[in-house]
This record gives sequence, C-alpha cells and structure tokens, in this order.
Amino acid sequence: MARGDADESSDVDFLVSLPAKVSGLALGGLLMDVRDLLGRNVDIVTEAALPRGMRESVLASAIEL
Repeated sequence: MARGDADESSDVDFLVSLPAKVSGLALGGLLMDVRDLLGRNVDIVTEAALPRGMRESVLASAIEL
C-alpha cells in the first residue's frame, strides 16, 4: 500500500509499537478490528519481530500514521 503498487487482492501490513505494559495479545484484537474495518487481509508485526534481513527495507518504506 505504501509503495502505491497494491491492487484489490493486496493485504495491508502494519508495523506497530506497543507501549511497555500492553500485552502482545492486544495485537490479536487489533488485527481482527483492522481486518473488519478495511475488509481485507492484514498483517501486524512489531519492529522487534521483523526478520533481520527485512528490517532495513521495512523501516525505510514505513509511513507513520
């Protein structure tokens, strides 16, 4: 989506930062809510969970919301 090359079948990827006292379980609720809102598949990941080989390119193309 951020690169402008998405089509109707593309999913949406979200990179999120969790506050210190928020459980990773909160991501499940966020995932379901965003899927319902957007009506498409969604992936949610934290920066810490990014694979090392992808981290630099993901962070470079991220758009802050």
